[in-house]
Amino acid sequence: YPALSWGATHHWVNITYLLDNSSGTSAHRLQIIGQVTHLYFTCTAPRIIGGAVPTEPYVTIAYPHLLAPSLILNVMCIAVALGVVALSFGWRRPLLVQTRQLVGLPLLFATCAALIFCVSSISANGLGAMCGPKDLVGRYGAPLLLALPFFIATVFTVIAQLMHRLRGSRYSWSMDEDSATRTAQSSRMYFIGQILLACVLVFTSGIQSFAYTKASPNYLFQTSGCVIAPFNDEPIISYMQHNKIHYAWATSWVGDPITFGTQSHIIVIDPRVVAYYQWYVNRIPMYTSAVANAKRASVLLLVRHGERQPPLLLRLHKEHTAYRLARFLSEPGYDLLVITPLNHSISPKEISDMGVRFGGC
Repeated sequence: YPALSWGATHHWVNITYLLDNSSGTSAHRLQIIGQVTHLYFTCTAPRIIGGAVPTEPYVTIAYPHLLAPSLILNVMCIAVALGVVALSFGWRRPLLVQTRQLVGLPLLFATCAALIFCVSSISANGLGAMCGPKDLVGRYGAPLLLALPFFIATVFTVIAQLMHRLRGSRYSWSMDEDSATRTAQSSRMYFIGQILLACVLVFTSGIQSFAYTKASPNYLFQTSGCVIAPFNDEPIISYMQHNKIHYAWATSWVGDPITFGTQSHIIVIDPRVVAYYQWYVNRIPMYTSAVANAKRASVLLLVRHGERQPPLLLRLHKEHTAYRLARFLSEPGYDLLVITPLNHSISPKEISDMGVRFGGC
């Protein structure tokens, strides 16, 4: 509602931005929207609903591993909730109408979230990666997750209400000659319903716990944009603080967590922002200027584990640039180098051309 009310008083510039934000895809708008919609319903939404993580090492484009028990259960809950809402328009029973009122707002929110994802130009960036280990736009579909608990709760609420009415109906049968038999049957059904609901809760908790224990700790909480970036950057931060390194160049996947984690006491900027003016990576221009004007800013470089002479170090040797080097373990098979020049600065273009973009980062 705030977005709609603001848009109504500002000539809908927010909606216009969503539909055309200079992503370069406006020439084939309908075709792109169709492709993004297909990506959303076949990949992004199933990942959000089922909890699949694209950063697991076994995920590939050919086998995205979307199918999971939690996906099946949650889709069933969504289908039941939608079915009850649709049924309430033709069969206006109190329980159905109340259920529609209960799930109406979450349903509207989920619909708007899906619609915005499908028509936004920025979502087209995910078409190149397809449904594989690199998910560039999944975060834009994440608001759907906020509505998911309401759909699940709606199903349980409807079942609980039916059980409550079943239990209460035994009093209406007290004048029947077999009231005792019917009372026993309704009590038994109520008890069975409670057991089934408890089993569903235990089952869902169990599969989530099992999936969590089987997940790779090295990749579970990593961004799919750069799975080889160090999960634990505390040793790197400690080293930089100990050596009074306040400014550095690195890919944004490595640098942004360090800048955030140190509350900007250490500022790390992607050199491509300066070398090629990639404005979409230039989050805070003031920080970019600070690193660009810093004297002998350090370089954080991802390399293969054990690699001794990456291209940037070879270039420094050729130019007779003295430097201090520290090596840290990143993810399995990869290291992170902290290179601090001692006699002159390293240009952002040189860093960009000599391997700052490594391993898809």
